[in-house]
Amino acid sequence: MTSPETFTFRYDPDREILENTSLRTRVMVLDTDFVKALSTSLTKTFQTGATVILYHMGLAYGELLGQRILESGGLLAQTQGAYRQRYASLAIGKFRFPSLAALAAGGAPGQVTVSLGESFFAKSIGKTGQAECHVVRGILEGTAKAVLKREYACQEVKCLSKGDQTCEFSLQPRTQP
Repeated sequence: MTSPETFTFRYDPDREILENTSLRTRVMVLDTDFVKALSTSLTKTFQTGATVILYHMGLAYGELLGQRILESGGLLAQTQGAYRQRYASLAIGKFRFPSLAALAAGGAPGQVTVSLGESFFAKSIGKTGQAECHVVRGILEGTAKAVLKREYACQEVKCLSKGDQTCEFSLQPRTQP
């Protein structure tokens, strides 16, 4: 695992690209102004559909991230530190997850609560009085679906954009039809 000081990014000045060495993929940097403009534009164009678009972007990425976790041995093979580093390398904020050992031992658990401090999305969008971390909600739900092999619904119950001190997500197993 890399230390927080060296983190997981490498810039290649000859090619002018940035790589996430932890996830072994090329990345680009989006600043808070870009995210705010994107959210504003999507909301103006699609009204409430904007939240669905952002959520589905996160969901697709979360499923991909979950597949990468499975390819690297799944929850049992991941140390808590390596798993946290994988999420930290997204630079979305400081995630707090339940114990991976407990999740792995419990198979597909019931409710899972994840908190996120300093959410990039909430900080970018600002205080709106409503939850704004739709991409994160999708990422968490998609990852849980892939790794825990069970359908989950994720709700953001606290958000910096609502005035809360942190963002908090509740993943509940979906009932089978």
